[in-house]
Amino acid sequence: MARKRNLRRRKRTVDAPSLEKDNVKMERNTSSQRNFITVIVLAIAMMLGVVFRQGNSSHEHATTSDFNSPAGDEINEDFSAQVMTYEDFELLDSFEHDDKAFTQGLTYFDGHVYEGTGMHGSSSIKKLGTDFSSTVLSNDLKEEYFGEGITYYKTPGGKDRFIQLTWREKTAFVYDAETLSLLRSFQYDNFTGEGWGITWDENNSEFIISDGSDFLYIYDTENFEEKRRFKVSAYTDHGSSPIPVTLLNELEFVPSQIDATNDFLLNDRPSSTVLANVWHENFIIEIDLASGVVLRLYDISSLCPQVTGENVLNGISVTGDQDSRMFYITGKLWKKLHKVRLKVT
Repeated sequence: MARKRNLRRRKRTVDAPSLEKDNVKMERNTSSQRNFITVIVLAIAMMLGVVFRQGNSSHEHATTSDFNSPAGDEINEDFSAQVMTYEDFELLDSFEHDDKAFTQGLTYFDGHVYEGTGMHGSSSIKKLGTDFSSTVLSNDLKEEYFGEGITYYKTPGGKDRFIQLTWREKTAFVYDAETLSLLRSFQYDNFTGEGWGITWDENNSEFIISDGSDFLYIYDTENFEEKRRFKVSAYTDHGSSPIPVTLLNELEFVPSQIDATNDFLLNDRPSSTVLANVWHENFIIEIDLASGVVLRLYDISSLCPQVTGENVLNGISVTGDQDSRMFYITGKLWKKLHKVRLKVT
């Protein structure tokens, strides 16, 4: 059963100055909350559906016309007490996880979970053992690179590969999936100048990429060129104006499925979705790739450790099980990796 919960206003103190990505982003935080107070009050009054916080990622190369969202290199770090509807999840198992790994993304291939890690001097891609706490293979990035999201994909020629983004270096790395040998690197760019999360749409052979904004970008697998983009939005009810969902981070593609719970969006047609976590939040959202609308929210705060810096949720992967609703979940510097089933009611 879906359940109503209050997401209470929280104030976080960042006490890990060595975590430069968090520090740089936090330095840009201003009083932009005033720009959103009208929308927030309206959403609380309506007490229906879901409302997300208004926030702004770092859009260093963007304009208001590009994103149709508040201008400026600002991040809204405030949280509003809002009524939100969450779907249930089932915890299936928990495993030990390397709590020194600054996890930037998970992906799955041929019976193993692969993990991408970040921080200058500590970034890598690695194949985890079946116990999830050991490393079978790894490949480290040079110190000048800050690793971000990773995903498995298959080339148009049928070869198994991994791709890894970087935060601000505008460089992507391609690896052989069997050996983790680096095959090539190339430069890429986007409006924010930052790479965050990436996943692969196996149905259409396309990459889905996040950059911390309220947009998701679709890139060609062969040439890594942007094909299109779409805004991610939530609604307070079926007739309200869309509310942008910002700070989209780690992503995981979910293959096509029949969704009978959102007639106004899907009309019971098959629809692929993507799971995303929102930076510094303890929930996962499920986004319809056809419309960009948030279909479901999953509150996994019971699995998250107390935040003491940047040890936040940032890893989602399929498990390889026939049940497409099973996923592995972990975060930066977490001691545990969890296997869950995300329910649909």
